[in-house]
Amino acid sequence: MTMRHRTPAIVLSMCVNGLGVARSLGRHGVPVIGVTHRRDDPGVHSRYVCRLWRHEPAGASLVDLMLEKRRYFDAPPVLFPTSDEMVRDLAARWDQLAGGFLVRLPDRALVEETMSKRGFAAWVERLGLPAPKTAFVDDPGQIRHVARDMTYPCVVKPEFQSARPTSGGSLKVVRAENPEELIQAYLALSDEIPRAVVQEWIPGGDGEVFFCLQYYDDKSLPLASFCGRKIRQWPPHVGSTASCEPVVSLDLVRLTTAFFSGIGFKGLCSMEYKRDPRDGRLRMIEPTIGRTDFQSAVADINGVPIPYIAYCDLVGATAPKVQERRRRIKWVRLASDWASAKHYRGRKEISLLHYLRSIRPPMRPATWSPEDPMPLIADMRPRLRRKVRGALRRLGLVGSPNPTGDAVPHTAPSLPTGSTAGTTTGFIGKTWAYYRQYGLRSLVHRIHRRRRFVIYTKCIAAVERPKEYPDVEFRVAGPDDVPLLSALDGGSEEVLGLPSSEERLASGDLALIGAVPDDCNEVMYVSWVCRNDPLFRLLFGDGADWNRADRCSRRMWVPERYRRQGLARRGLAFAEWAAAQAGVCRLWAFILRSNRPSVALHRGLGYEEYGTLRVGRCLGKRVAELRCRGKRRWHALPRHQQGEGGASVVA
Repeated sequence: MTMRHRTPAIVLSMCVNGLGVARSLGRHGVPVIGVTHRRDDPGVHSRYVCRLWRHEPAGASLVDLMLEKRRYFDAPPVLFPTSDEMVRDLAARWDQLAGGFLVRLPDRALVEETMSKRGFAAWVERLGLPAPKTAFVDDPGQIRHVARDMTYPCVVKPEFQSARPTSGGSLKVVRAENPEELIQAYLALSDEIPRAVVQEWIPGGDGEVFFCLQYYDDKSLPLASFCGRKIRQWPPHVGSTASCEPVVSLDLVRLTTAFFSGIGFKGLCSMEYKRDPRDGRLRMIEPTIGRTDFQSAVADINGVPIPYIAYCDLVGATAPKVQERRRRIKWVRLASDWASAKHYRGRKEISLLHYLRSIRPPMRPATWSPEDPMPLIADMRPRLRRKVRGALRRLGLVGSPNPTGDAVPHTAPSLPTGSTAGTTTGFIGKTWAYYRQYGLRSLVHRIHRRRRFVIYTKCIAAVERPKEYPDVEFRVAGPDDVPLLSALDGGSEEVLGLPSSEERLASGDLALIGAVPDDCNEVMYVSWVCRNDPLFRLLFGDGADWNRADRCSRRMWVPERYRRQGLARRGLAFAEWAAAQAGVCRLWAFILRSNRPSVALHRGLGYEEYGTLRVGRCLGKRVAELRCRGKRRWHALPRHQQGEGGASVVA
């Protein structure tokens, strides 16, 4: 995947909405950073997400996280919120974010006004646009006057969209057929939503709901528009989009532009409509302010990449020419659409044949993309896991993995090498217990996994001293630097199966530190020249030859905030000179094959590729496959390396 842009985009959620934004940007070469607090979000597994930041909802706010990460960027990145709460937070604290991030939002007052049903209704009335009859209730004393004047049927819902989910997870939208039902519905919800909206119910099914997605520049001019129609919603009538399709409608574009241009809006937005079958007119239901809509990916797959157009407008790049595809592709969220279809089939409103016709190709599932299939696989994995679990139990191949009923311990159980007599589970049952607790990927990795390294070597006998740099000061670590090295290590020595920093320095290993000139404790670069690297045993065997003093390997580490500054290249030159001064004639480097920047760095500095090394696990035992000079051989790792730690390389 080629990155054509240098300014990254930060998508503030990896849900279905965030996945659509990440794909729209990634397809055009924009580096995408995702923020998530859930491992099962589909966007977490997308190939277009270059980096993930974890955010706990119970901890600091997203704005605090952005302020903390701002120092890592040379240029302001572009923010893409995906929920109303995020938009409110960004608008409320924009004075702290301005200059460090890019996002197109109106002022805070307009954001709050248009997100409120009361403010939205006032703007619609002021601009003379069509909308259902709406009334507002601030206290229980007003509900009887509203019930007397309202047109029925009607619905009761909260004033703000973010207040919809109740503690039980249902939507606070209640339909009333007469004044008595309206009064009872409001009184039942008044404890949780005292300020409510009573709105005329427009007849018609989910197929009468339309939407228009748009983006406005700094002058409130629309740069992109896309219209669509919902096929089904989940929950039916009042929920989110389960399936939709593109439509061509000048009326939708005209009405949406009249509203957002009339209020002086700028940024991402959309408007939802419902067509009244009584007169065929479109009526505005609710807007989406400052963010992409849930089904915004339907515009991207039909040739209108609205998030990328917004990105180009913010960074000053040339936006692509928008041209909708002739072949209109439907967007379907499979699980929600099937649940909605079952609801309508139970009410005899549609048949199975009608459902299949409604999603016939061309159709694109919400989490599926031919070049990015992993989100769909990750989304289907929990369902497949439940199906496999039930099938195995019905066939009687496995019993209960924990017959006593006790909780499965947190410590991961080791896979046994054979059956255990006297138990109801044996090898299959214990394997099944591990699978249930830690997932299919972890189970497969325990049975068989590999890490592939490329082995590079270079003769450093005649290396000259590198030049000094004003922004970094390189030095060879001494005994006084042991606490600093231990703090930077963070426990990786134990994981890698290496001695402590103090023992390594005493045995002759070299530690090279690159620090800020004015602060020796602010480390920018760390590199070890190892005489007793565990991977040497795999390369040269168990004889005395592998521990020769003139043969060393190198490991390096650069903190994230100092990367992309050329420290790896400069530090490598200093490490070669320091190793040559200590009598080392040849350096070896074991680089992960997937670490392409480090591979390119060693090739550019004259390192010769010696071969490849695969360290992995096969049926519970750690093994290594070595390919050097056209030869191939396998090693079983020594007993002290048979644990989970083993040998790995940070380079």
